[in-house]
Amino acid sequence: MHWPAKSLFELLFFLSGATALACEVVLSKLLSYVFGSSHLATSTVLAAYMAGLSAGAWFFGRIAGRARPIVLYAGLELAIGLFYLLLPEVYGVFQKLAVTVGASFAADASALAGVRFALSFALVFTPTFMMGGTLPALIAAFRDVAPLDRSLSRLYAVNTLGAAAGALVASYLAIPWLGLDGTMWACALVNAAVGVRAIVEHRRLGVRAVAAFSPPSDTPAEASDGPSLSTRLAAVIALGQGAISFSLQVVWFHLIGSVIGVTVYAFSLMLFAILLGIGVGSLLVPWLRKRTGASTYALFTAALFTMALGVAGSLFLWDRFIHIIDMLPRLRGSYGAFFARELVRLGYCLLLLGPTTLAMGVSLPALAASVRASDEPEASRVGRVFAANTLGTIAGSIGTGFFLVGRFPSDTILRCAAMLLLGLGVAALWFGRRRGDLQGLHDATRTWLYAVAATVVLLATLFPGFDIGRLTRGNHYYWWPSALLDRSPVVGVREDAQSGYVTVTRGDDGIRTLRTNGKYEGTDKQGEFQDLFALIGGLYLKKYDRAALVGVGPARTLRTLYEMPFKHIDAVEYSPGIVELARTEFAEFSGRPFADTQRVNVVVDDGRNFLQLSSGRYDYVAVAISGAAFAGAGNIYSRDFFRAVRDKLTADGVFLLWVQIHDVDPNDVRSVLFTVKTVFPHVELYMERSNQQGFIVASGRELVIDQAVVGRLEQNRTIRAVMDEHGLDSVFELTRDSVLVSPEDVSRYLGDPGLREPELFTDMRPSFEYSTPYGLAVPFRPFDIRARGHRGLPRFDPPLDEEMEAYLLWMKDLYQPVYGPKK
Repeated sequence: MHWPAKSLFELLFFLSGATALACEVVLSKLLSYVFGSSHLATSTVLAAYMAGLSAGAWFFGRIAGRARPIVLYAGLELAIGLFYLLLPEVYGVFQKLAVTVGASFAADASALAGVRFALSFALVFTPTFMMGGTLPALIAAFRDVAPLDRSLSRLYAVNTLGAAAGALVASYLAIPWLGLDGTMWACALVNAAVGVRAIVEHRRLGVRAVAAFSPPSDTPAEASDGPSLSTRLAAVIALGQGAISFSLQVVWFHLIGSVIGVTVYAFSLMLFAILLGIGVGSLLVPWLRKRTGASTYALFTAALFTMALGVAGSLFLWDRFIHIIDMLPRLRGSYGAFFARELVRLGYCLLLLGPTTLAMGVSLPALAASVRASDEPEASRVGRVFAANTLGTIAGSIGTGFFLVGRFPSDTILRCAAMLLLGLGVAALWFGRRRGDLQGLHDATRTWLYAVAATVVLLATLFPGFDIGRLTRGNHYYWWPSALLDRSPVVGVREDAQSGYVTVTRGDDGIRTLRTNGKYEGTDKQGEFQDLFALIGGLYLKKYDRAALVGVGPARTLRTLYEMPFKHIDAVEYSPGIVELARTEFAEFSGRPFADTQRVNVVVDDGRNFLQLSSGRYDYVAVAISGAAFAGAGNIYSRDFFRAVRDKLTADGVFLLWVQIHDVDPNDVRSVLFTVKTVFPHVELYMERSNQQGFIVASGRELVIDQAVVGRLEQNRTIRAVMDEHGLDSVFELTRDSVLVSPEDVSRYLGDPGLREPELFTDMRPSFEYSTPYGLAVPFRPFDIRARGHRGLPRFDPPLDEEMEAYLLWMKDLYQPVYGPKK
């Protein structure tokens, strides 16, 4: 009877692992709205998350042996479910508090980081503290079922495999369909069911509860595992293993955007691959013990050597995904290709990380099971070891995220991690030999370990570094074969923690192109539309006191904005690498605005976070080009962000939003326009002539072009030169790109009965971020908004004379030939 009961609780632990990971995904997303999507914010959230787990493992490990462990486990699961249920309601209050408090420390980066950590800790600690107690509670419940190495490894495995399943279910199903709030409510339901079922099982067993978790009388006693490791020494080793392991994971997540893509799904695939490897590795511990006869400490030692070998071997694979794409050309641009590509990406993640994560899964349960000779209860000993390991993960996460990534090349960090793992393995081998903890580690195995050590040193020494051109080719976005890609040499490269690899290539024609992980950011080619972007919203401005530009790129838009008569400009760029390369490689655009520190404030920060914390109001806020399929892009396409912008604008202020149209479902673009319209009563839409990009202009006041104000812009020499490059005789000719220019146009388009009802994008329902990656694989039909557009011009005050109006209408017909019936 004890085995069915044990299997039931393993199933419950699997489900709670799945909801715990889903909760981590949701919490990270919610906190990115408050603190931004920077690597510092992410590392802070992760550290706070792991701190709660560590404290919970330590605290409940001390009391689990003295309590009724099943009741304790059930109570923890019910409490966690209650938190999930309340989180969507609590978050609104937390967000307002965080923005209010953060704004007071916005001028001091160190103080702001401290405030962010404290607030993250306050929100994340409660559920993770309870999550950390579930493993010690079940360890205490299973203490007589099987030896610790078997029960611990199985429980750790099923919980980790549940987390792996939760990563996929949350990213591919729950969040896209239910939103963040719906996902939390679903998790609350699952955790409540887990807690209730645990209580029912406990009551069903009654006085037989202990017997149900005790082995039959004929079960032979487990053979002695030899001399045991002290809890203190095991904790120290676990601390080091955790620090290196999480340092690796931070670098892996940093590299993933350059290797297989930067969508939310790419990050979920890597997380799944990591958790799957750890979970399967944990399951292998009892099998390896039985197969080899080795002690758990010997398995831990061998696992460290294997981890080092896995990291060293993967060094030669990170920049070669491009060859996989070349071998699978049929997955380019066809229906159904999205999921086929995801499977290929998953397979490559498993190839990169499989050996290392399998060894990770073996190492920690084996180490914890090695601690035996103590009067301390098993649950308490396990809790202390896992708590120490979790503290190591915090140190590795903060140290790597805050101080290493971006300052040192990723390949160098990986190479050093391999050597540190090897060093830790050698130290563990030395300690084990002194204490006699290496039973089952035969001479042949020792010889194999020495061979592994030599191989790791050889691989780390011979590794030449990543091929940056191959790594940043960017063919994983649209699955283009190498032959179709620009192979211009890289003349400038910066690796930063926020974005990954920022590069500048120079073609045979001398044209320089700026890219982030291979994704186009801009060029120095004459006639780039980024020159005109700022002028579109500028048509409607009444005052020129303050402006904010989110997204600098090669600084072409900033140059135009700088030539407009603003007294102050905040230029916010997420990537320090982009800012540096804009300064050094595109000085013809960035030189004057970057040098004028009195008027221009160049800030490296998340754009949404900066606007939320900024003081004062703006006459103009422009959000420049961004990849719609990028993880985190949904943060600037939600009603909540648009409300934040509205609150920072003056009464006549204008908001300009660049929206990607190519390779995006037209219904998603329409939903973005709909979402903007719910915040700003006056909205217009422009599209550049190639139908690749759209520009949404919005304001709280009626959008009217003042001829006298706009006309003065043409007197600026630089703006005049930009207009000449684009063949414009007048700034007013930009109205040729207008598509929806009246409330009737917008209402007609949004209410078109022939199209799907538009969706409202909010922070809790970030559907845009989850749907746009499909556009990289699915060939959407050409965007049809021009057929529903209006032939007329925006409103001018005073009205245009007949000659100018006729000329602009002629220009519009000339450059926008696709229309429905003229109205």
